[in-house]
Amino acid sequence: VEFPERFRSEFHYLLARYHFVRGKALDDVGRHEDADKSFNEVKRLTLLIPKTDVFYPRAKFLEGLAYFRFGNRAGSSSARRTDLNTLGAIEAMKEVIRVTRSSAGLDAEQVAVNQKLRELAFMQLGRTHYGMQQNRYALFYFNKVERGTSQWLEAMFESSWANYRVGQYEQALGNLITLSSPFFREEYFPEAMILKAVIYYENCRYRESSLILQEFERTYLPVHDQLELITKKQMDSTEYYGVLAEIQKKNQEGLEKSGTDVI
Repeated sequence: VEFPERFRSEFHYLLARYHFVRGKALDDVGRHEDADKSFNEVKRLTLLIPKTDVFYPRAKFLEGLAYFRFGNRAGSSSARRTDLNTLGAIEAMKEVIRVTRSSAGLDAEQVAVNQKLRELAFMQLGRTHYGMQQNRYALFYFNKVERGTSQWLEAMFESSWANYRVGQYEQALGNLITLSSPFFREEYFPEAMILKAVIYYENCRYRESSLILQEFERTYLPVHDQLELITKKQMDSTEYYGVLAEIQKKNQEGLEKSGTDVI
């Protein structure tokens, strides 16, 4: 059916998003050949959206994720195919960044969507280069995520691993200090303590490394144990929701709670 032109790009984008979600679901149950077809549809549909359309940045982001998935799917069986798909993913994300630089002619909602896409594209580029052992490129893109945005803390944490890889230990520890500050106590970065311990160990600070690991176990082992107890009960989804809602209620109303409730 030929949609009216003003709805056509939105239709193609929404259909591409549907195939992306469907492809992920098929991958999760091991139906990879059927998933391939869905992800190929994502790439086909996103190419139908013109560069001048407001849905173009969203379409390019989906296209980049589809390429990235094909790169991971190829694995070691075809290094050339993996490289080509990875390059396709990188170029798509770079295009997202290029087209979201300007907000001229866009309404507030479109500006907000593009800003979010821009952050996510920087994150995806950082993660892709980190996975390729290109740590300085990864740092470049992680550092492009602006302070105070929704991805800023995540970018800071992930860049800490890249800093560690290139031997910039002070920068990595500085990031981790920020993440563990009281101002961000509501955020959840338990792995930050592991990285901190690894950095101390690499610098022959064995006692400090051991103390950090002991603190990690004191803080998070009870959480693990409580989660294990809950999951062994094999409750249905509504009962699990009730357990979490009760903990949330304790937090909101300032009632007495355990350390695991806080986390």
